[in-house]
Amino acid sequence: HSHRAALDEFYKFANEHNTFGQSGIKEPHLSFQSRSLGGSFHFIHFETRHMPSAIDLISENGLAQNIKNMGCTGGGAHKYSEMWRSRVNINMIKQAEMASLVAGIEFVLKSLVGECFTFKPQRSPLSSSSSSPRKITEEEWSRKVQRDSIRDRTTYPYIVVSIGTGVSFIRVDGPGPSQFERVTGSTIGGGTYWGLCRLLTDCETFEDVLQLAEMGDSGKVDMLVKDIYGTNPEALRKLKLPGNIVASSFGKLASKNNPSDGIDQKDLARAILMMTTNNIAHIAYLTARLYKTSRIYFIGNFLRHNNVSCQRLSYSIDYWSNGTVEGLFLEHEG
Repeated sequence: HSHRAALDEFYKFANEHNTFGQSGIKEPHLSFQSRSLGGSFHFIHFETRHMPSAIDLISENGLAQNIKNMGCTGGGAHKYSEMWRSRVNINMIKQAEMASLVAGIEFVLKSLVGECFTFKPQRSPLSSSSSSPRKITEEEWSRKVQRDSIRDRTTYPYIVVSIGTGVSFIRVDGPGPSQFERVTGSTIGGGTYWGLCRLLTDCETFEDVLQLAEMGDSGKVDMLVKDIYGTNPEALRKLKLPGNIVASSFGKLASKNNPSDGIDQKDLARAILMMTTNNIAHIAYLTARLYKTSRIYFIGNFLRHNNVSCQRLSYSIDYWSNGTVEGLFLEHEG
């Protein structure tokens, strides 16, 4: 009875609001009904620095009255466990983070139609006037294309790149709770991006800085190959690199008398986003190559409402692999 009452109270509360407290936001387009589990999924996110306010909100709305235990995972499950117990008398039932992550990915890929997608160029690399290949620029990688979900054993292995505060790279070898391994990681992730942006811009939220980055020009900040070698086609051909590839993130500022001259906050936000995304993409490609897989699933809060990074990841993985590996994404990212 208490379990049913707790669910009813939560569903009523979730359906009546789209914002919660200081930073809680519901993603109504992600909600779905699960027949196999007999319930509905709702997605509400907030910054963990507002955890005390989130607990107060739950307490003030009576949601804690019928909840004794709550499943949770991640670092916050340990960090805030005592806070939940002392303030609302809810015990955190901690679940292994990597196992929960892989189980969730497998669940949505097998259960939800249209869950998986990638980005491709708007136009074919073959020009309309000839059969010769035409170079596709990064800016053209904006066409969203649906991809198949998990069907059978041929899907495995695949790589999961979980982009949160840091980045984890996980190899999944098959279905089941133990057929995966975290093979490497990176300290340069969403926390790096947001921390640098808080230092260098006036943005107050992660969503604000992503909107700012969409308007920026990283070319004002990053040093490109053509900035070093010029635009002579013969020189670039010998180098085997296009001129618009980044040679050094933020490198253009090193040669300026006044590094901030002509640079706006939107350009810095874009350049930091590109630096973070490029680093993740490169490690992801090398990991996929090491484990001989053609599928890389990028997930995590960093990618929520972040088409700039998703398109860049798709382009980068295709570029480095010569089209043999795909960067894939989930509608229920994060």
